[in-house]
Amino acid sequence: MQHFFSLFESEVSALAIDKAEIELLRKEAIEKELAFGVSRLRTELRMKPSVDAKPHKWVKSPYNRAKNPIYLVADCVPLRARNSIEPSKKVLLARKISGLKAKLRSPSNQAIERLTVLLQQPERVVYLDSETTGLEKQDQIIELGIIDIQGRVLYDKRFKPSVAINEYAQDIHGISADSLSSRPKWPSQVDSIAEILRDKTVIIFNKEFDIRLLEQTSKAFNLNTEWIRSLSTYCAMALAASVFGSTNRYGTISLATCVEESGLAWGAEAHNAVNDCEMTRQVIMKMLERYNAIKVAIASLEAEMAAL
Repeated sequence: MQHFFSLFESEVSALAIDKAEIELLRKEAIEKELAFGVSRLRTELRMKPSVDAKPHKWVKSPYNRAKNPIYLVADCVPLRARNSIEPSKKVLLARKISGLKAKLRSPSNQAIERLTVLLQQPERVVYLDSETTGLEKQDQIIELGIIDIQGRVLYDKRFKPSVAINEYAQDIHGISADSLSSRPKWPSQVDSIAEILRDKTVIIFNKEFDIRLLEQTSKAFNLNTEWIRSLSTYCAMALAASVFGSTNRYGTISLATCVEESGLAWGAEAHNAVNDCEMTRQVIMKMLERYNAIKVAIASLEAEMAAL
């Protein structure tokens, strides 16, 4: 199911939403039990909280310490139709530009803006993913993939662990202990891995998990972990959760859901380290495309207004 955000993508290419489209957006929002702030209610749904409406929740403003009320769309009513002179084309364009610029100021788009700056040095960015024996404190990495910003594979190896592979983990990634019997152990590869990651920003879908497993695996073989703690990392999952919305009580979202929300398709098997790196890269690129589409639309509308 596509994220509700996609319902508003038509705003990027249209100057106004007609009444039928407004009604559709309202209906969808009510069915999905969505809640918005007063400003977004007015600009996107042409609605306001009813007289007896109570805030669904309060959120802290990203610009100051104030807390702003968020209302369920179901508790809101349409704004009264204005009996005024039809606004000029210039006014309509100005409103459209203002609305799009407001979108750029959203926390998720501000996060994408910061990522855009990071990606301006592509030679210093890599993507990393791992498959492991399990999720617990004793578990280890048994497959590691690293690719560059263009999707070129920099590292792709499996390792023989010193602990058993959890049955549930094996069901997910399909890697058995027998298939790793002749693979190298982590200590013989760690220096090569550290060299690839040196002076790089490492984009990881769930950086907290992968960094923990890098440390656990090194500690299991009594290796130094200082190089891991000094890595510059970026969590793609945190950004995706802010863009698409979290899907659980932990505030996270799965890579599979992000792929679906982005309109992408797996080109290869999931739960393979290199393949998951590539899908993380593609999800990031899709989020950047959406962000850049808004900026292009603003520039186009500003040029059109300047020509009036």
